[in-house]
Amino acid sequence: MSANFVESTHGKRQLNHLGYRYCFKRKNQSSEYWVCVQCKATATTYLDLSVVVRDDHTHLPDDTCAKILEIRKSLQHKSTAEAGLIDRIVEEAYNKANRQSSCTDLLINLPPLYK
Repeated sequence: MSANFVESTHGKRQLNHLGYRYCFKRKNQSSEYWVCVQCKATATTYLDLSVVVRDDHTHLPDDTCAKILEIRKSLQHKSTAEAGLIDRIVEEAYNKANRQSSCTDLLINLPPLYK
């Protein structure tokens, strides 16, 4: 499975792989080294975007955080790019997430729009 990257709430690139998120640690000529945001499991990505996970995680995978980050990034972009009311933009995003997600955990865990 190939690497998928998301942007953290602080604007940092993170690896999202099989429901686990990893923070970037270091890079060499042909690979990048990542550490899980919740435990000490590590992963390595290569130039062909392949991912090798080196350790077992001490927790279950959770795609909710990655989805929240994507929604938040979209909301931030729309709020700066569009001249509409922020309430309308947030309501549209909430309704879209509600229609797409069968799990209410996603909506409950949405972070605030401001930093």
